[in-house]
Amino acid sequence: MGQRRARLGWWCLANALLVAALALHLLSQSQPSTEAVRLRNALVMEPEPAARIAWAPTERPANFQAETLPPDPRFVAVVHAIGADSGSDFSRMLAIAGHLTERARYGGPIQADNWTTYKRIREGWGYCADFTQTFLALAHAAGLNAREWGFSFDGFGGWGHAVVEVYDRQRGHWVFLDVFNNFHVVDRATGEPLDVEGWRAVLAGGHDVRIVLNGPGRFGWADGESGLWEYYRRGINGWYLWLGNAVETYDSQPLVSVAGHLSRALEQATAILVGVHPHIQVLGSAENEAAFQRMRRLRFQLLAELPVLVLASLALPVMGFMWWRRRPASRPPAAATRVLLVGPLPPPAGGMAGQCRQLADLLAAEGLEVEVVRTNRPYWPGWVGKLRGLRAAARLVPYLGRLWAALGRSDVVHVFANSGWAWHLFALPALVLARLRRVPAIVNYRGGEAERFFAGAPAWVRRSLALADTLVVPSAYLEGVFRRFGCEPVVVPNIVDVERFRPRGKRRHFGSPHLIVTRNLEPIYDVATALRAFALVCARFPAARLTVAGSGPEGPRLRALAAALGLSGQVTFSGRIDNRDIHALYAAADVVVNPSTVDNMPVSLLEAFASGVPVVTTDAGGIPCLAREGENALLVPVGDHQAMADAVLALLDDPEFAARLATAGLSTVSGCAWPRVRPLWLEVYGSLLIGKKAAHA
Repeated sequence: MGQRRARLGWWCLANALLVAALALHLLSQSQPSTEAVRLRNALVMEPEPAARIAWAPTERPANFQAETLPPDPRFVAVVHAIGADSGSDFSRMLAIAGHLTERARYGGPIQADNWTTYKRIREGWGYCADFTQTFLALAHAAGLNAREWGFSFDGFGGWGHAVVEVYDRQRGHWVFLDVFNNFHVVDRATGEPLDVEGWRAVLAGGHDVRIVLNGPGRFGWADGESGLWEYYRRGINGWYLWLGNAVETYDSQPLVSVAGHLSRALEQATAILVGVHPHIQVLGSAENEAAFQRMRRLRFQLLAELPVLVLASLALPVMGFMWWRRRPASRPPAAATRVLLVGPLPPPAGGMAGQCRQLADLLAAEGLEVEVVRTNRPYWPGWVGKLRGLRAAARLVPYLGRLWAALGRSDVVHVFANSGWAWHLFALPALVLARLRRVPAIVNYRGGEAERFFAGAPAWVRRSLALADTLVVPSAYLEGVFRRFGCEPVVVPNIVDVERFRPRGKRRHFGSPHLIVTRNLEPIYDVATALRAFALVCARFPAARLTVAGSGPEGPRLRALAAALGLSGQVTFSGRIDNRDIHALYAAADVVVNPSTVDNMPVSLLEAFASGVPVVTTDAGGIPCLAREGENALLVPVGDHQAMADAVLALLDDPEFAARLATAGLSTVSGCAWPRVRPLWLEVYGSLLIGKKAAHA
């Protein structure tokens, strides 16, 4: 029984890894959004180029999804109101096109149902595809035969344009209309409007034509016709025909409608699955043959991967349930508590990684069996780290395998969690697997952006917090955030090694003060504001020095800013300093400056307090719960370099005031020493183990 369950468990894990790998592979191919459109186009693309495009509506191909539902009465009323229900086909198509562009401006995409899209267009919004969608609905209401075209600048991806053709029964041929840009094309010699085929011939160097507005609305190019010609000629080799105009059928499909309220991508995927999304047929040419073949290969890849992904996703909960049903008889936990820590480890030093390493060492010293599953393990092979999308899978798949195995050896799992992708890729899978393996789980949430992340996330993301048996946060600030989401967190502060970070005695700068910033060079830490503040400090103290201890993508920009401010000789960018050595930097500092824009309970401020260094910090996030204005630090508004400089100068000008703040900082940080934090963590672990023993009783 046990062996069969173990084999089933490994098959379940292998299936989960397969789902994760396929999903991440598709996700990597769908970034940015233009590439997501390429995936859709490849999936609905006919495998052969168009053989003929000039067919009349009565001769349309069998794979063309013509509208069969009656028109929306609201659109019938619009058609009647604008006079597009009588007269020639040409006059009626121009009436509809002119009506749509009457109030148009360069608004953003609408991507909603037909009627909502129409109303937003009348308010001035919408992109080209919104206009073509609404034109097809109005043309159907007017009894006109219309079809949609697209052309692409990037090999049939998402960077392109959408237009329409309407069959003029009086002329006996199709007429090309660019509805969004408000024009059609007329042969100058005959006065006849051109179809798509004729317009493409002109773009390739054919006969003389006139560009004519469809109606009184704005023309789509501020720079006149020259912009039009350049735009269309860039896309001449990327044309394709949408094989369908059934926009009412698409709108009325219940599953598509429900999916559309969740996301545009899900809506289109559902429409493809239920068969109401039209296919596309590429206009083949020698110039686009290579791009077409790339799309064919992508199509074959999707047709191979997507069925596997769907089947594996459907099988996963079934296999998981079968594995759970075969669970062995309960056994009491081992005498020694076995703690599994899931989180990052240095490098980089400091922050969450430093806290994870410290806690692992301290718990082991208490006699607990500690194992760490690292979430920032280096990529292997190293070159995988350069491949966006694939690198996530390369880290996630082995992480899940190690996590599954380690959970089987643990009594409790302690998950270091943060916002964004870190939650989805590491914390959430750890909670799900812990629940499957019946291991009590602690979420130790540390992200300063928690409120923004959970408030803006779908409801299921917030509900996923319930997978944790206990939620632990390091500050009263995060406690308040999570209480607003209906959670009851436990506060356990960050740990500071007060043996290494300790005061060095009375500070005297003697006219050459040393300021330090110990934050990484990333936008959220806003080191640029600290540099601008330091420039103002130098006006009073020309011999002042600033050390910036951190690394990150903002490095080149910040070095350039220091040079522009004339500070190159006074600012040292030391790079990241290992946590084992950074206490020496605090010992040499007169003021610590923290310019961050988002924060919770920054370890760098705790280390500064423990080192007896006065602090100037922004009031971002949870910092005011730790640093109290005028008591143990000076607080300034985010991004205000003048206020930051004034605060630094207040400390440099009044050493006694600075010393009082530093003394108060020492008192603040005393609650973060291990002797004070130790009983809090042991109580959290103990409560979970008592619950686990009760469950086994």
